Amino acid sequence: MRILKTVHSLDPAGGGVATAVDALSRAELALGHTVEVACLDDPASPWLQNRPYPVHAFLPPFLRGYGWCPALAHWLRENIRRFDVATVEGLWQFHGPAVRAAALAANIPYIIYPHGMLDPWFQRAYPRKHWKKVLYWKLGGHRVLRDARAVAFTTEEEMRLAQNAFQPWRVRSVVSPLGVALPGGNPAERAQKWQRQFPALVGKTLLLFLGRVDPKKGVQYLIPAYAAQYSAAARAAGVAPLLVIAGPESAPGFAVQCHMQAQILGLRDDADIFWTGLLDQEMKWAALEAADTLVLPSHQENFGYVVAEALAAGTPVLISDKVNLWREVTADGAGLAAPDDEAGTRQLLAAYAAWTPAHRARLSVAARACFQKRFQIEAADALVLPSHQENFGYVVAEALAVGTPVLISKCVNIWRAVVDASAGFAAEDDLAGTQRLLAAHAQWTPDQRSQFSIAALACFAAHFQLETAASRQLEALGGALPAQPSSV
Repeated sequence: MRILKTVHSLDPAGGGVATAVDALSRAELALGHTVEVACLDDPASPWLQNRPYPVHAFLPPFLRGYGWCPALAHWLRENIRRFDVATVEGLWQFHGPAVRAAALAANIPYIIYPHGMLDPWFQRAYPRKHWKKVLYWKLGGHRVLRDARAVAFTTEEEMRLAQNAFQPWRVRSVVSPLGVALPGGNPAERAQKWQRQFPALVGKTLLLFLGRVDPKKGVQYLIPAYAAQYSAAARAAGVAPLLVIAGPESAPGFAVQCHMQAQILGLRDDADIFWTGLLDQEMKWAALEAADTLVLPSHQENFGYVVAEALAAGTPVLISDKVNLWREVTADGAGLAAPDDEAGTRQLLAAYAAWTPAHRARLSVAARACFQKRFQIEAADALVLPSHQENFGYVVAEALAVGTPVLISKCVNIWRAVVDASAGFAAEDDLAGTQRLLAAHAQWTPDQRSQFSIAALACFAAHFQLETAASRQLEALGGALPAQPSSV
């Protein structure tokens, strides 16, 4: 499949959208798809270099916050026909209407990923910006969502919160969870590099906050909650964990306020609280692997990418109930959740202080299991391919090979073999058919999913395994050859 992703910025300092786009693009490349990304960054930006996929960067001439860029619109009109599908990553910016116009003209489907930008928290936190969004929506912004093949939310909680956020609300909603790719490399080498870069942290128990230093993330609650939980005597005696704040400042002046808050509360830099600044990808994983737990008392997190990464590292998490995957985390026993205020953050730290080493070890096991079940980017609950035409459907066979059931259109020519083997479902290649497939998937129980997985493996072995296909081809060739003369 040829996929075009459009996003305002790929700058990793901007948060989870850029991280999600990069991770999913790399995973899709590994699956054999073609991926290109168009963004509104300066082409000379260092974070655009050495990507494994082509990046088309267009610097807006002005209105850079909105990203108005005629050059991007022109490029989309000229190039979108090269792709099978386009995605719009994020809302409220120029690349959304630009993709809609080009896609409709070329009859190319596009999908929107709001990345939490329809969460009602923004209305409460930034009422003036909300009225700008209402005006944008009324003047035609709603058409960008209305005309999309689907609006893909990353969690059920995000989809629930977004319902009827603006009027008119005509949206085809689906849930498409994000995933996290494991870092690769050698963890021992990462740990050594981490120790060389931050020798003051060696041998310490680390209570890690990893994210932008921004009011939305709840740092202003974490600092006083930490000071209240761990007395000056406990900190001086070395029996308190070291609070590590890792991430860039994104709200002007807010980091200075946090530093002043820590000083007023008697927290000593480097001894009680340690500020690392922005970490690169390798050091981010080293921090997660070194941490005793991750704390994220955020006011709003569409997915909470860093939470999934912490789980991948086997690090338990303490999060607010405004991190939209908190239900999954608590259901799997991989961490705790509480309200997104200082009292809730104190509650989390008080519970953490009572953990024994054995309990923490159990939480670590649960964290990895939660990640593997729900968030590993290579693991899918089902493959969905509502294609208008697939001669064979190679990706369908690849899904069956790893035990992943499939939801496909009847224009995928191997649909009968799939359905006969109970390895998935098939329906018509239109919106109604796709909705029927997703409705059927929503009814699966864990036991049914396991049965479908077994059937998928059996279907692959019986019909599509390379050795099976080669044997059949040799049989067919043999049958087409003239009979050999008998020897006298």
